[in-house]
Amino acid sequence: MFAHDDSSVLSLSNQLIDELLASDILVLESPMYNFSIPSALKAWFDHVVRARKTFRITETGVEGLLKGKRGILVLGSGAVYSEGPFKSMDFQEPYLRAMLGFIGMTEVESIRVEGLNMGPDAAAEGVARARTRVSQVLAEAA
Repeated sequence: MFAHDDSSVLSLSNQLIDELLASDILVLESPMYNFSIPSALKAWFDHVVRARKTFRITETGVEGLLKGKRGILVLGSGAVYSEGPFKSMDFQEPYLRAMLGFIGMTEVESIRVEGLNMGPDAAAEGVARARTRVSQVLAEAA
């Protein structure tokens, strides 16, 4: 049997939520693991998605409590998932957008760094596209 101290888990959750509430912009960087996100990032969401803290249930449904905050997703992958034959296997960006939207963050931009395992030319092209996108996102924020 595995035992843990519930008070330390709650304390960590409160700390992570306090950090999130104090921020205007959340930047999440995530490599794609098995078409989705790493387990550590999933665990972070498990800590910060809490009823009456980051969302609430109303008579009309769920209401996210982090409205007005901006999200920036930096998504890395070995292949190209934003378009083409692998697009249907991208569970990374839809999952992240759904989770952030659930807690009220609907203004979310994505920066993809794709094709990193498709040879040096594809990797260089993926990095160049990401840099261009970074410039766009920063210009929009100004």
